[in-house]
Amino acid sequence: MVGGLLYMWFLSSMDLSAKLVWSGMSFGLYVWAMWIDTLLLLGVRSILAVPSMALLFGKSKKGSTLLGIIVISLVFWWSPFAIEPSSYRLEMTIGLITSIMLLWLQPPAVLILAKSSQETADLVRMVSMAVHPLRVVALLDTKRTGRDMGTFSLFTDNIRTDSDREWQKVVDILLESVPAVILDTRTESPPVSHEVAKIINSQRLKQTLFIVGPLGEAPALENNGYKSDSFGVYAVIKEDLTRDRIRELFH
Repeated sequence: MVGGLLYMWFLSSMDLSAKLVWSGMSFGLYVWAMWIDTLLLLGVRSILAVPSMALLFGKSKKGSTLLGIIVISLVFWWSPFAIEPSSYRLEMTIGLITSIMLLWLQPPAVLILAKSSQETADLVRMVSMAVHPLRVVALLDTKRTGRDMGTFSLFTDNIRTDSDREWQKVVDILLESVPAVILDTRTESPPVSHEVAKIINSQRLKQTLFIVGPLGEAPALENNGYKSDSFGVYAVIKEDLTRDRIRELFH
């Protein structure tokens, strides 16, 4: 596929609109492949998460951004004042909307809960690359984490909300939608402590990996009356967070 795209863009005589359409179609095939892998690895029941992901589209900052991209593109492509409308504008419209919706609605496999920091960015990058093509979601402040996240998409996988008052509702929805949770308890903050309490009270311990320090330090756990060696707590250090260990949570 990559070779075909390179030939099309640099050696073929196709016009720009046609190149964009065929590139979009190729990307669409890649997105469909991710969906197929998700269904094969997580099971058909993972589709039950689609309505929840649709609900979060309007609540997140990136959802609002993507909606703006769609609107601007539609205005540009379908404007009655365009001097020379593209003959491929219908195909480009369908391709853009379909790709964005499929990326956003793809059932997530892992939810990462952690305080936004560069260390969290490293964790997200490691986990997303370990379980790819499965989807990893998080609520991150990119001003604190940076933008280098590996296969984690800042546009469709970062479900940070427009309002800080909404984040608890978003976490509740995601906890009901993902088969696995990774919660970094190495740093203490009110949101992280709240998320630990939510995990404990929702009886999701069996589906949760708690990241702790080298000596078992877990301030966010301890604030909720638990330790890294407490009964039912599945605690690991970051270096032991392997692909196989994460996928054990899916079963």
